[in-house]
Amino acid sequence: MLLTDDTLFSGSLICRQHNDGYRFSVDSLLVAHFCRPPGTGRVLDLGSGCGIIGLILCHRYPGLQVRGLELQPDLARLARSNINANILQQRFQIVEGDVCRIQEFMQPESFELVVSNPPYRSPGSGRINRDNE
Repeated sequence: MLLTDDTLFSGSLICRQHNDGYRFSVDSLLVAHFCRPPGTGRVLDLGSGCGIIGLILCHRYPGLQVRGLELQPDLARLARSNINANILQQRFQIVEGDVCRIQEFMQPESFELVVSNPPYRSPGSGRINRDNE
């Protein structure tokens, strides 16, 4: 699958995305902009996708630790690639797993903030992604 290299913050943050399939939108940018994590706390991003919310939070809050939970292996790999491209391996980790089984991956009360940008539409409605992302 072809990737695009998109940048934010005047090129200081790189986000690789699939050319076709899931691509982040303004919603993810708004979530990352309006949430107010503690400067040195831990944030959990549910359904991380390509990792854009966690990448932005790490960029904006240098003392923050982020953990992302992503169900789809291809998107988890892409998020890890973005973490590596931005040299954030010490601050941002991706765990592959289902949010419905979160107790298998995360300890209760181990994050100061939880963020998520799920699809806000009824199943089977809206544009259907032919790549199943």
